Amino acid sequence: MDVTVDLRVLELICSRICHDVVGPVGAMNNGLELLAESGPADSDGIMPLLTSSARQAWRRLDFFRTAVGYAGGRSEWPISDLRRIAGGLFEEGKVTFDWPAAAIVEPLPLPGRSAKLMLHLISLGGEALPRGGKLSVDLGDVGAARRLAVTARGRGAVLHERIVTALAGDVSVEELDPRAAQAFLAGIVARSVGSRVETAAEDETVTLSAVIPPP
Repeated sequence: MDVTVDLRVLELICSRICHDVVGPVGAMNNGLELLAESGPADSDGIMPLLTSSARQAWRRLDFFRTAVGYAGGRSEWPISDLRRIAGGLFEEGKVTFDWPAAAIVEPLPLPGRSAKLMLHLISLGGEALPRGGKLSVDLGDVGAARRLAVTARGRGAVLHERIVTALAGDVSVEELDPRAAQAFLAGIVARSVGSRVETAAEDETVTLSAVIPPP
């Protein structure tokens, strides 16, 4: 299947990555400037800021490197690795990431593009919880197919219409913004593996799911 992506989509995805990383990197820069001005005497108050910001930047880059970059293109991804990468997005914040290690059955690796799709769905599910809540991940078999499901539960949980239409590809690239561009890309990835993303929203619960047919 042709998975060519319009240049504008690539630009928007790059904007999205920069937006997510610039916060912690900026905080590190501010911390280093304070450290340079105040000297070692105030390092006890500044070092935790530097450490936390560095972790945030690394986790977000690790996520996008896999979900968008070439690093995610390897033939198979162990589920435990995907859980670690996805969980890093929510280690600090209002969203509780619920994908217990005990629920992961190994060895059941996901092909590269299916792994990318799962990461995109997890990210989009987290964004559906602007006030925080619980994000649950489920991965199971449906006959010979694999079903990926992400459920976001919390006060004010919402999946904006522009995200739904972007997932379905029912939008022109000129109408996309950086957040909808990720949904648009997720839809392309889903179609490239012979699937599509299904969405549902009810009673402050949002679900994104896809069934991946066997190769």
